[in-house]
Amino acid sequence: MRLCLLFKVQGSSCYLDRTSFSHPLLENSLKAQRGNTARRGMGTFAWSRAVQALSLLCVQSVLADREGTPHTELIGDAGTLAASLDSAISKQPSWVYQIFGSDPEGTSLIRRLISRVNPERKRPGPVEISLKTELTRATEIVINGTVCNDLEELKLLAALLLDESPAEVLTFSPALSPPPLHAHQWLLEEIRREVHIGLNDTATFSAAGTKHLLSQLSNYKPFQTMGGQASHLVGEPDLQLSDSARLGLGGQDTWISKQLSTPTPIRLLCGVGAVTSLCIFRYLTTVKGYNLEISHNFSSSQDIVHTLRVHGEDEPVDGVLMALCCSVRLCQGRSSFSPLAMMPVTTHARLSRGGDVERYLFLTDVVTGSHFHLEDDLPSLKHRPQVEPLAFAGLVDELANRGDARTILFWPYYLFAENRNDWVIDPTFRRVPAYELVTLCVGKRISREPKLSLALNVAIRDAWLTLRTNTDMRERMIQGLLGDEHFVSTFSRLGPHPMRQAI
Repeated sequence: MRLCLLFKVQGSSCYLDRTSFSHPLLENSLKAQRGNTARRGMGTFAWSRAVQALSLLCVQSVLADREGTPHTELIGDAGTLAASLDSAISKQPSWVYQIFGSDPEGTSLIRRLISRVNPERKRPGPVEISLKTELTRATEIVINGTVCNDLEELKLLAALLLDESPAEVLTFSPALSPPPLHAHQWLLEEIRREVHIGLNDTATFSAAGTKHLLSQLSNYKPFQTMGGQASHLVGEPDLQLSDSARLGLGGQDTWISKQLSTPTPIRLLCGVGAVTSLCIFRYLTTVKGYNLEISHNFSSSQDIVHTLRVHGEDEPVDGVLMALCCSVRLCQGRSSFSPLAMMPVTTHARLSRGGDVERYLFLTDVVTGSHFHLEDDLPSLKHRPQVEPLAFAGLVDELANRGDARTILFWPYYLFAENRNDWVIDPTFRRVPAYELVTLCVGKRISREPKLSLALNVAIRDAWLTLRTNTDMRERMIQGLLGDEHFVSTFSRLGPHPMRQAI
């Protein structure tokens, strides 16, 4: 994949003049030129606010990547550059196809290459738009016919695209060799994105939102078939929380600290992929100083269930983070565990090569959120596909050999599979956070102590909202997670060799 943006700059004005784009899903590279007419074989585009926004985002993203700084986003409400680009991505006007082309299903490839948070501003707050790392790394900036690698020149170009005229006149030097790519930076950006979604896409801060989510799940036959009930996912004490407690304001710090600073640590088990929850627990232990012991030496919730069955009596556990269906399995019957509260979701994505679908491939042999998504997808398919559970190694082999199948994976496994053997994330996939639900299930030590369970619940909510609103603290927790050698070692074992290089 390669995107080349050629800018014309004169004095304090600039515009995007031409583009060139190639992608594995395109037979030939595409070229487009500003204006209403172009040479044969070239597309056209107007110098609109949406194109200006795309240009600015690309330049700022390349600049951030070269500097090794956090990834860049365009953020804005109605009337901003971000809103203009957001509208273009949703409506897909002709220039989007002229520049980026389309996949076999007719969807513009721009949707595969750009990430949006709160698209079309359907929820309160601004839209946030960012380039996926693979596009950033594949983007080349050319100014007045010369490839630009100089950081100061990129900054001046970004200033012009923001309509902020710099005092000095722009002069552009010959191209310099770009710095090497940093796989670690890519992984950091992906964790940031997952944490951002997890903190913002879970309906846990209002009783009405929680009940609506549980009602949504109860209407699905797979959930009913496995014996799932609302009481397996969220505890009654959580549903009865006061408005203040639901927002992490239900108790004084001294009271919560007294409950959570017990002589014996509160021991919790968590999958290594639940990075949003791990950031919350890191905040509670390193910032608040609560006596929690978090073990994230697990690849999945199913592995935690297995560990509890084999070693439960020998290694007492006070709480576990469980994916949707494992929570149901764990809390059924005479289990010593019961649900306490919802934790941040772990996202899902669908990968495919396009074309008719004969098979769906899943990572596990138990009902997961992926199966719920499949139930939603079936009405749009020509026939009911075959569903095959596979271990990750087997799944990767199948993805390499078959182009007529799809798979729905949870994070971070879809990162490992993306762009391997021409498999890409489907941008039309509609995430349903209810299917990505994660529950904190607690043992008798917590469930039989109302003060302790309340303190833990309120403390988690306080940390959750703190990380949502305090970007500096959130970044500190993410960096601390990547600085944890045990987390790094465990996480690197989940994926293929390229992921280990990124750790």
